[in-house]
Amino acid sequence: MSTAATGCAVRLMLGVLVLASVTEVASAQTRPTRSQPAAGTQPNRAAASRRPGQNGPAKVSPRIERAVREAEQAYQRGDYKYTLELVASVLREIPEHHGAMYLRASARVELGNVEQDADLVRQGVLDAREAIRLESSRSPIYFLPYLFGMTQLAAIEERDEHAEVSLQIADHVLKRPRLTPADRANLLYQRATANMQLRRYDDAEANFEQSLKADPKHLGSALGLAESQAEGGHRERALSSFSRAVRDFPQSPLAWNNRGMYRQKLGDLAGATADFTKAVEVQPTYFVALTNRGFTRLEAGDPEQAEQDFTASLRIRPDQSDVFSLRGTSRLRQGKVNAAVEDFREVIRLDATNAIAQADLAFALFYSQDYPAALQQFNVAARIDPDLRYLAPWQLLTQLYLGQAIADSDAVQQALSLPVDKRDWIHDLLVWLGGGLSNEELIATVSRQTKQIEQAQLCEAHFFIGMKLLHSSRREEAISHFRNAVATDINHLSAWRGAWLALRRLEN
Repeated sequence: MSTAATGCAVRLMLGVLVLASVTEVASAQTRPTRSQPAAGTQPNRAAASRRPGQNGPAKVSPRIERAVREAEQAYQRGDYKYTLELVASVLREIPEHHGAMYLRASARVELGNVEQDADLVRQGVLDAREAIRLESSRSPIYFLPYLFGMTQLAAIEERDEHAEVSLQIADHVLKRPRLTPADRANLLYQRATANMQLRRYDDAEANFEQSLKADPKHLGSALGLAESQAEGGHRERALSSFSRAVRDFPQSPLAWNNRGMYRQKLGDLAGATADFTKAVEVQPTYFVALTNRGFTRLEAGDPEQAEQDFTASLRIRPDQSDVFSLRGTSRLRQGKVNAAVEDFREVIRLDATNAIAQADLAFALFYSQDYPAALQQFNVAARIDPDLRYLAPWQLLTQLYLGQAIADSDAVQQALSLPVDKRDWIHDLLVWLGGGLSNEELIATVSRQTKQIEQAQLCEAHFFIGMKLLHSSRREEAISHFRNAVATDINHLSAWRGAWLALRRLEN
């Protein structure tokens, strides 16, 4: 029997995706990605000895100078959209203002990277080329958004040739005879980043080390060095480099956060929590570390403390859909179903086309026993992404609780039409829901391919059986199956959460 596309396996993958989406904020931190990388204690900032915005046309009005200065400040704090608004007014008046063009290039590349918008990144690359042309001395810092942009295009479009171009241009500029140490460090950092994209981790490590030799206070390279070693499989070297980074940059929340991320990855949850706590002590508004500490506490089985961290992160930055999702999960782990529903509604408000978010709300509504709303939400999720096949058994189970006939449904009939050896776990659940398999036969179809798959499918089997028994008023038998589901201890599965919440209601 095929074990592909099992409902439980899908939920397992979703658990991983939740981590990925949450740490994406920190991923930009783990792999510093500003066009002008770090120098000193602030991540990803220009290491040039002069501001590019100071080097526009010889005579400009004080108003233009203020606009360029304000645009640079907006860029430095990561407000790329406002940066673009400010430089647009400058370039309308003075199209040849290369400092403003440089800032527009940097902001477009950064924003395109955040939004994974290849067209916007490409516009930034074109702006960088224009800024280089306009600036007569062809300052090395003007190449940084071009190099970074090409590397990001390689990542977004999965085309390594863009990163190869970044390497070639970096090598060309590095041949200049009178580069400042800061310029050399920045260019080597960009070269290392391109090598990371190309999965040439040893070359990236060498470039980061060269960058640090040129400028020992280059935070981006200090953290990049550790990451290149981690990606290359050199665990002890990576830990040593992360520890050196927190020693050399003790006032950088980024350094503490990134060591925490690596410790989290290695399963050192206590060490990771301590590092995230230190990051917040250094900078109390550093919401990234609050989110990461919350996730680590959730993984460690402390959903109450996790909820507090997610709430603190959202208080600082309220537009984080992923953090609302995580807080909803932490609330479900505490049995706060209605509060979780509100969090998942907020996720959809911020990201309405996200099918996974729609499904998460559907699960929460199901747990709250609001079956009409749950069915409607499952249907929305399935319409947005028809590939979410694991929703089909949940849709039928919800219909069962609404008193609707399900045996003759299209989903059941399609599953029944398949030869037994062509069915996967989702098909088996659908056949069972339609009455084509007994409870014992459903459990017998569970795959023994791996222990993880076996336990995941057993969890789901016992949950669904328990729900069907409960619907038939066979309370004690249902409780037994819910206990079996919870005993698998796979607490990130929707079925596990459903069984755990059902037991709370039935046994309290």
